[in-house]
Parts: sequence; C-alpha cells; structure tokens
Amino acid sequence: MKWLMLSRTDMGMCRTRPESQRKMKKKEKELKESKEKLKHARSIDKYGEPIPPEQPINEEEDVADE
Repeated sequence: MKWLMLSRTDMGMCRTRPESQRKMKKKEKELKESKEKLKHARSIDKYGEPIPPEQPINEEEDVADE
C-alpha cells in the first residue's frame, strides 16, 4: 500500500494515488490499446483480405514477390 497517499478533504482523510501512478496507468492503457490495434493490423494479408484469427500467419507467404 505504499502507492496510496492520504489527503485531507471536508469529510476527513481519503486515499488518493500520486500523480505519477495515474500517469503510469494511463500510459499502460494506451500501450495496451496500441498493441491491440497492431494485432488487428497484422491480420490482413498482402492482398488486403482479412486473415481469420484462428488461422496461423505465415510471414513468408505474406511477403510480396520482388
């Protein structure tokens, strides 16, 4: 419970998180959302067709011929 700080209010003492903890939680949430978006972006093959989630992705097949 180190991350909890006490602050005074009209009703007495209440526990609040320090600002750094709030910022860290927000960054973690944004990172998780961006990872989800990236995961969905990877599920499109080289022809623009969506790949079903249960089908494994073969990266060699997805590379366009040069």
